[in-house]
Amino acid sequence: MKATLIIFLSLGILKVSACDCKIRTIKESQATSYSSSQLILIGNVVEIDTVTGNYRIEIMELLKGSSTIKTISGVTTTSCSGFPSLGPWIIYADSFEGETIEFSSCGMSRSFSDPQYAMVKDYAYPIPPKELMKRSDDSTNAYLELSKRILTIKEKALADLKIEIEELRKRR
Repeated sequence: MKATLIIFLSLGILKVSACDCKIRTIKESQATSYSSSQLILIGNVVEIDTVTGNYRIEIMELLKGSSTIKTISGVTTTSCSGFPSLGPWIIYADSFEGETIEFSSCGMSRSFSDPQYAMVKDYAYPIPPKELMKRSDDSTNAYLELSKRILTIKEKALADLKIEIEELRKRR
């Protein structure tokens, strides 16, 4: 009984924290991510471990900070830690200790293949229309229109990513 009471009291005292990302404009998010990052890099994620939350990245280009190694490790330690997929990424590393980085899922780190998944107002996906729930010509047209809008957002995000990289290169 005492053990149960102690556990419940401890749970009441512990502060539970969850990731609370602020959705900003792309410029606001870029400025915030830049100022909070110790290291910004373009890299190729070559290994991921979904069990441990660890990953490895081959550095292709450093845009902020310095490193003497070509391959770094990444870790996820909190609910706010980002976890990349395989392939090329731009990473805004909040922490860089020795050979290990960590980045926030709330920042501008993102995949080159899906750059629209950054926490940015500019890339908000449209709400699917009700017509998609019906099987008709209207639903096919609504699906095609929604697909075009999503593709346009992805194309904009890719163009923004290219501009962002050029701006970061100038700041070095």
